[in-house]
Amino acid sequence: MASETLSAPLPAHGPADRPARAGRQTAPPPTPHRSQPPDPPSGEVFYREHSYDIAEDLFQTVVELRDTVFSDAPTQQVMTFKALVQRLMDDLESAAVGRGRSRGESPEQLAAAIGLSLERLRKKHHPALTEQRLSHRTRPAAGQGPGSRRRDQAASPQDYRRLLAALSFLLRKNALTQKALAQQMGFTPSYVSRLLSGERTLSWRYVTKMTELCGREPDLLRPLWNAAFATSPPVGTDPVQYLRDHLCALRLAVGNPADADLLKAGRPELTERHLQMSFTGPGVPSWETVRLLARTLSCSAEDLQPLWRTASAAHASNTPGCESVGTSSALAEAFG
Repeated sequence: MASETLSAPLPAHGPADRPARAGRQTAPPPTPHRSQPPDPPSGEVFYREHSYDIAEDLFQTVVELRDTVFSDAPTQQVMTFKALVQRLMDDLESAAVGRGRSRGESPEQLAAAIGLSLERLRKKHHPALTEQRLSHRTRPAAGQGPGSRRRDQAASPQDYRRLLAALSFLLRKNALTQKALAQQMGFTPSYVSRLLSGERTLSWRYVTKMTELCGREPDLLRPLWNAAFATSPPVGTDPVQYLRDHLCALRLAVGNPADADLLKAGRPELTERHLQMSFTGPGVPSWETVRLLARTLSCSAEDLQPLWRTASAAHASNTPGCESVGTSSALAEAFG
């Protein structure tokens, strides 16, 4: 397996991407801050970024509204969404008009698209007012529905930091600066900076785009994204391969160290056989192997236990006469 050579012990990362060590209680991540001042409004890119944000906010709000209605909540609680949805639609109208102007669409086209007269369009969506409105817009938080959480907010800050660390490693390895990445994605450098610092949550669409720009398959980071957002793997995913993919992604999050460095960091318990079973197989590594590797990769073994149990159960059910550690309990948990 190709890897980057790093000296042991495994290096520590910055606060935005440091994996949590097993057994250590980590404090909640600090409120992210801007790593650089926001860019001034710059035409189409400015309005495109805000249009994306508003569209995502609308999607999350409507999903939360649906969940609230399905939970048989009182009418008063359901109707609290009305003002929020209306505000988001007004924001979207402002962003759409600004984007249309930046694309050279005529005032007549814009007015007809949103059902306003030319005079009303000029007054309501003056360029200076539109830029000011969007620059000071606040994104809605979860809380409208019972037990709600925005679907684009990480459920596991530790796993989200690992996702950012793995993605940042791929970008560095391919010599992609934030400026170059912004140019290829059609964003401003400060917008990309907010994505990579954790201030702006990475959607799977953004992870896919960045990974592809690095010349890698997006599924390389899918296990970390799923873990961060408490999302299940796609139906039909092979549990055994998914466990290996997850371990490979955790390896990327600490800089993809070479086998020799992993063995040095995990000595004397961790062996070459452990690495082979974990990353390439065949079969499923023992729980002791997963536990040793998790400690070496600075993550919690307990977080990997459900994946290991499911992989062990799937391997046992597909291998006649297979004997593996914890097979009985794994089968009972996965299929019982």
